[in-house]
Amino acid sequence: MEIKSVSPYVAVYQDKPAPYVDPYTQSAGMVRYSGQRFEVYDGYGWITISPSYNIDLTSDVYETIMWARQKIAEEKKLAEAMEKFPALKTAFEKYELIKRLVASHEQAE
Repeated sequence: MEIKSVSPYVAVYQDKPAPYVDPYTQSAGMVRYSGQRFEVYDGYGWITISPSYNIDLTSDVYETIMWARQKIAEEKKLAEAMEKFPALKTAFEKYELIKRLVASHEQAE
């Protein structure tokens, strides 16, 4: 069985050795090939499964990844601008200091 991801953010690796499975004792999650189909044991009986599945992310996870990528790009652009304009770097450092002072004050209340 081949497992593929349609998402660029999910990697599926198949290079780990399979765990030991007692072929004489059925347990939930066991997979077998029976004739021309794959089956999985759900704890009660064998259920036929499709030979391929799609794995994808929820929209929340996808939006979070996109937000993180945007933030990384913004921070890179800001770092480049601070290298080019020392006054921006000084202003940013003062902003960060004030932000920490405010957070410290809010925690003390």
